[in-house]
Amino acid sequence: MNTASQSTAVPNTMYSLFEVSWEVGNKVGGIHTVVSTKAKTLVEKLGDGYVAIGPWLLGGASPDDVFEEDASFSDFGESCRAMGVPVRIGRWKIPGRPLTILVEFTGLYSKKDDILKELWERWKVDSIEGQWDYVEPVWFGWAAGIGIEAWWKDRIAPEGAACAAQFHEWMVGPGMLYLKHHVPASGTVFTTHATMLGRSLASTGKLPEVGLAGRTSEEAARAAPSGAMRSFHQASITRPAAQPKSTGST
Repeated sequence: MNTASQSTAVPNTMYSLFEVSWEVGNKVGGIHTVVSTKAKTLVEKLGDGYVAIGPWLLGGASPDDVFEEDASFSDFGESCRAMGVPVRIGRWKIPGRPLTILVEFTGLYSKKDDILKELWERWKVDSIEGQWDYVEPVWFGWAAGIGIEAWWKDRIAPEGAACAAQFHEWMVGPGMLYLKHHVPASGTVFTTHATMLGRSLASTGKLPEVGLAGRTSEEAARAAPSGAMRSFHQASITRPAAQPKSTGST
């Protein structure tokens, strides 16, 4: 039986869990496997209290191959569009068919200076060296945070329910930082699968303590040469995302 095509039960729940990743509905690497293979179990426990959030990518392959839109959420979609973050809401075509929000984030480009300014002033996230492969995920993470805030206001807070959001890797760290400030009632979990600095040090064949050479992680990241080793801007996001006010996992 094809479990990916089955309908999802929608039990009542007073707890919601959001799971945010660049690889929800967007198979790139191992994180896609991590998220997609545990979704069925989470749906069995939480029903539509489990919400996966991924990017709505306008270029490339159509998301319709892996995503089925649900028109019953059109009112929520319109409210998000009014906030400058268009979304599609429906089912990810994997076992469990979790409720999924795909977030379109390019509209935030016009607000990029304000977003980067807030990231710097509140959390000292240094984006000055970030290229497009850095800023694009930043917009998505921020947009995902806005989408969670809208869902919380519309469907969670009025019921007096609780929620938490899990963010995978530095790419969506800005969304976690957004929630910390704008929805402090939400729990947050930051999961790093491999830090950018750790990857850079590993590529040299040196043990971490040797690669750090007595420096802090930030000092080592800033000192790394440009190119594949450059990781300071990503590390700059990882640091505040992994602070004690959040739960960390790896």
